[in-house]
Amino acid sequence: MNMENLANINEFGEVYGRFCKTIEDFDLLNDIKEIVFLFSGGKDATFGFYFMNKYIRENMPNIKLHALMVTYPTHVYYKKDKKKYDSFQRVINFWNNIGVSFEIFDSDKEDLNKESTDGCKTCKSIRKKIIDNYLSNITDKKNTAIVTGYTLYDVLAYLQEYSLVTNFSLKMDGYDKRTTGRVMNCLHKMNIKENLPNGFRIIRPLLVFKEDEIRNYLHNFNIPYVDTPCVVAPTKHKRAYFQSLNVVSHINNSNYSGVLTFLKKNHIEFPNSFEDIEYDNFFTDC
Repeated sequence: MNMENLANINEFGEVYGRFCKTIEDFDLLNDIKEIVFLFSGGKDATFGFYFMNKYIRENMPNIKLHALMVTYPTHVYYKKDKKKYDSFQRVINFWNNIGVSFEIFDSDKEDLNKESTDGCKTCKSIRKKIIDNYLSNITDKKNTAIVTGYTLYDVLAYLQEYSLVTNFSLKMDGYDKRTTGRVMNCLHKMNIKENLPNGFRIIRPLLVFKEDEIRNYLHNFNIPYVDTPCVVAPTKHKRAYFQSLNVVSHINNSNYSGVLTFLKKNHIEFPNSFEDIEYDNFFTDC
């Protein structure tokens, strides 16, 4: 084995070590018997699901882990002739070959297009209905965790949006209900672990990693992911912000603990109420 390969093994082993440390430091899986992973098939979700499967098998084999995949927007997964994109088929084959099954749900709703108004809101609503229907059949809600593929970059994007919406005051006094709801929603999505009003626990952000780390890991270990972009992605604030973060990745020393310290210093607490969330959606995000 040459030194370059040895360095890669050490580097990627350290990445998995950070994943394990996140679970253990924040006690994310205590009293959990079942995990429903919201699996889009994209790189972040693939990275998270791969590590979660590895962690469960090695440390907590009694936990039941399975993924729920909603193939919407349709054009991300299927061609116009309804055939699967090659990357989507490779994802299905990969997980089947290693013995990890996941349930795929297609939507019969009209697909998004470049002219779609409120595309993310539409996507969120369609996904939520399918997810809610699936979760309604789970009886042991208290011991079930819903896991998203949120990353550190997602959290930083929400933090930036929070700052912009409040004009860098980080205070919500004097804003209208819609603005307050948006800010509260950002704060909820920065919370790594939360007990939901419907009885489930949601875990986010599980992946305290930069985009380049995720992409490099998947590439080096030949782990496929769905790579067809959504047509409304260019209009998303956080997607544009991710590009900026990648540009300054060499000086980006941020981590999740740093975000928590920043919020604490500014006397910002995670909300314990869901009343002000504009979109009644606790499970998915665009």
